[in-house]
Amino acid sequence: MWRRSFIPIAAFSVIFFICSGCALSSDRHATDSPRNCVSELSFPTRNETLGSGMMFRKENNAAADRGEPTTLRTITRAAQWSDNWDRVVEVRPNITPEQLDQATGTSGICWKDIPKDSIGDDVLPEGYYLFLDGPTPKQTASWWELSNRPLDFAGAASILADAPLVKSDRCRCLRPQ
Repeated sequence: MWRRSFIPIAAFSVIFFICSGCALSSDRHATDSPRNCVSELSFPTRNETLGSGMMFRKENNAAADRGEPTTLRTITRAAQWSDNWDRVVEVRPNITPEQLDQATGTSGICWKDIPKDSIGDDVLPEGYYLFLDGPTPKQTASWWELSNRPLDFAGAASILADAPLVKSDRCRCLRPQ
C-alpha cells in the first residue's frame, strides 16, 4: 500500500526539485538592467522593421570603398530601408544600461542581452547599431570585431541620419565628418 503512494510522491518530488533548479539557474535572457520598465528591448532585435541588416552592411561597405562623403540616410535608402529613424547609437560589448540610456537619451527601457566581450579565440566580439526614432528604438544591425564594423563613431554618442560621413583611417568603414 505504501508503495502506491510512494511512487507519485517521489515523482512529484523529482519534478519539483527539477523545476526549482530551473528557477534558480541563471537566465541568459534576464534583464541586464533591473528597474521599472516602461518597455523592453533585447539585442538583437528580431524584427527588421526598417530594412535588412545584411543590405545595410553591404551598402555601407560599398560607400566606404567608394570613399566619397555620404550620409547614413543615403546608405539606408540604397539598402531599401524606410526613413522611420533619425539617429543610430553604437552598442559595444559591455556597455552598461546607464551608458546606453545616456547615449540614446531614453529612460525606462530595460535593455536585455547586452553584448559581452568574446569568450575565447573562436568567438568574435559582437556589437550592434541601434536605430532610433526620437526615444523609440526601431531596429538593430549587428557587427563583428571592431575592425570589421561598418561605422566608426570616432567618440560620438550617436550619428544623425543626415550627418556627413567620410572614410575612416582606422577601419574599412565610415565616420562622422
